[in-house]
Amino acid sequence: MECVGVLGWFNANKPASHYWGPKDQEDLPEDRNNNGLLDPGEDLNSNGVLDGPDGIMQPDEDTNGNGKLDYDLDGNGWISGHVEKWAEAIGKADPVFDFKAYDINHDGVLNPSELGIQIVIPQNDTFGTNRYAAGREQPWEPLVVDGVRIEWISEAYIGSPPSAGLVAHELAHLLLGAGDMYVYYFQPYMAGPYSLMDDSPSNPPHLDPFHKLKVGWLLPRIVTSSGWYRIRNIETSSDALILYDPDRGQKEYYIIENRWRGNSYDQYLPDSGLAVWHIIEDPEVFDALPAPPNASVQQWNAPEYQGWGRRAIRMIRPIYGPPLNWSLWDGSDPSTGYDLLPLDPNPNHVTLKWVDGTPSAFSVHYFPGASPEMEVYIEVQ
Repeated sequence: MECVGVLGWFNANKPASHYWGPKDQEDLPEDRNNNGLLDPGEDLNSNGVLDGPDGIMQPDEDTNGNGKLDYDLDGNGWISGHVEKWAEAIGKADPVFDFKAYDINHDGVLNPSELGIQIVIPQNDTFGTNRYAAGREQPWEPLVVDGVRIEWISEAYIGSPPSAGLVAHELAHLLLGAGDMYVYYFQPYMAGPYSLMDDSPSNPPHLDPFHKLKVGWLLPRIVTSSGWYRIRNIETSSDALILYDPDRGQKEYYIIENRWRGNSYDQYLPDSGLAVWHIIEDPEVFDALPAPPNASVQQWNAPEYQGWGRRAIRMIRPIYGPPLNWSLWDGSDPSTGYDLLPLDPNPNHVTLKWVDGTPSAFSVHYFPGASPEMEVYIEVQ
């Protein structure tokens, strides 16, 4: 991947209030208070989930009093000011950039693997998203410039000071298909500052090893037998260990990486040491997982906190809490350097159990102190 252009700034045609105004339609979304929850009275189509618009005229929706359900009340072709804004920005870039030149397969569609487009907008607070662009919403028309159709784009409200993490996070969605991992409540397995897809501040961390594995950025060693294993700092190598049980196959396994606060992205991490990750790739399994210990059942089941990024990638940290503890496995401290076993009589110790509660075949012994190269003994029963 390479940067092929940074264009602008371009001035918007209309004031900010226009783009941030309510949608120009009479069929209101079910989430009328924008809290992300299905509240009483919001299930307009009685299907038990927060979706909508539902295509049904509600008593308070006939804004212009014509007795029918209208979209695009002002007739300008746009329902959402944000969708209008994306088309406007790309249209302003078109005279100074040849979009068609990046349609590598000449199919008339510019997909993110050919050209990733991120629209950056000045704003004090950070916010980002990936969305499907349109040339017109009502009636719907594709967004076509230079004879090619643009579909998915990213936008970043850059913040003050500008957030490099936001840009990287949203581009990871667009270019790598990465999943969101963040939640806004206590969840003991969350990655926090150890993954760009969870916590992406102004000084962003690396991706977690599962995302790196899927895009080919790891050179892992597969552990199926007992022995000593050396793991180099992930920031300067592609090292990782995969604890693999043939009976589980690719549906469930563990990844171990060495996170060291060196001189690049990971220098801002709260700790150094080995990071252990429990990966569950079977959607039927991770979608049905119950709320973890001490996590809110209501929030765990909330629609906005679903998805493989939040369910399939679980960080096995030596101290869980609450409150959240960001320690990694580091033998210089007994609380973070105890042997990681399938079963442990100490109730304060975490264990390597499969998601169904059965003990795995793996034990990790003799954690050394955190360093750019760490060696552990892994026992496979």
